[in-house]
Amino acid sequence: MMMMMMDSTLMNQYFRHHHRH
Repeated sequence: MMMMMMDSTLMNQYFRHHHRH
């Protein structure tokens, strides 16, 4: 849970690259 909040930007970028919406 904490990781998600901490890596909010990181996850966003990672997701953006993996998920092409």
